[in-house]
Amino acid sequence: MTDIVKYIIARWAYSVGQPIMTDAEYTVLDRAMKAKYPQNPYCKRSWSSDPCPVALLKEFGYPSLIKAVVLSDKTESIQSLNSLIEVRTAYEAMHAKHSVSYKIDGWNIQASYYNGELINIQTRGRASDAMDASAVAPLLPKQIPEMGRVLVVMECSVPDAEFAWFKETFGVTSQRGAVSTALANPEKCLSHIAIHAHGVRCSNRVSDKFDLLKSWGFQVPMYAWVQNYQELMDQVKAFSDYKEQYGVPTDGLVVEGESTNALRICAWEEPIYRSFVTGYAESYGPHSIAVQCTIYPIKLPNSVQRQLPATNLSRILSLSLRPGYPVAFRIASSSIADIDEESTRLLQKEWAGREDTYRHMVQMNEAIKY
Repeated sequence: MTDIVKYIIARWAYSVGQPIMTDAEYTVLDRAMKAKYPQNPYCKRSWSSDPCPVALLKEFGYPSLIKAVVLSDKTESIQSLNSLIEVRTAYEAMHAKHSVSYKIDGWNIQASYYNGELINIQTRGRASDAMDASAVAPLLPKQIPEMGRVLVVMECSVPDAEFAWFKETFGVTSQRGAVSTALANPEKCLSHIAIHAHGVRCSNRVSDKFDLLKSWGFQVPMYAWVQNYQELMDQVKAFSDYKEQYGVPTDGLVVEGESTNALRICAWEEPIYRSFVTGYAESYGPHSIAVQCTIYPIKLPNSVQRQLPATNLSRILSLSLRPGYPVAFRIASSSIADIDEESTRLLQKEWAGREDTYRHMVQMNEAIKY
């Protein structure tokens, strides 16, 4: 490591409060470098204006000093409103400006910038389980005109027109799941994915995040502004009607103003799927055993459902989830199937004593899909 490289790293370490040398050692190095390299930008400017030396920090074993300026992930799951009654209750008295945007169904990706430079990209998660996503860097602005720490929150998805390519190339069956395949094979897949920025955190107040993100060079979800309940419902209908033409998978709309909610009405109402139990399976975690019901495979728009989480044996017994018996389920917003208990009980009551006929009906309905 040369002295100038050591100086650059030491300045950065000092600026993030994690010095790699004593104050006396730094003072000696600082004076020596300014005397030897008076025209070097690092010797002429304040350390607070330094860009993050990402390459040097990685090369010389200081990756933790990059994380030191990455804003922590404060993205939280937002409440879902799943019926017109819930939406009306929440927004009937709306008299302030709100944004309405498509909720992209993909993987949450977060890009960190420091003093305008892109320094880190990862999937959403804690420091222990977030995945490095630097492979998508070519799709993002390398610089933004904003000093200090900035976190841009995005959704990485596989557009509808590209999903067939993923199925043919990798054999994937889930459009959302194809994103992980893309992140693992960036050299083949970067041109087949889309990234939409929908959130930003920085020190300055942001009044229109979508306009700001677009000005920085990011692609954003389709959005509109509304002022009252009628405008909201008109926009919900417009977005719902355009959903299939949009070309990017969505799992609802996001309304942001005084509060933030996901709307899953109109085109995003969750259908109830019907199948029957074929057996059971167990999956083992570090602290528990999860019980799954295996079911007759049900073809969904972009995947095939073969198992349902039963949680535990008590739930299996209370819902009479015996092999051959009807079961109903929905696909939650996170693309995870869950048993619809009320619909399951109604199905079992309706087909009591005629389970053979029910199973034949399910099998015939599935055969038609292929």
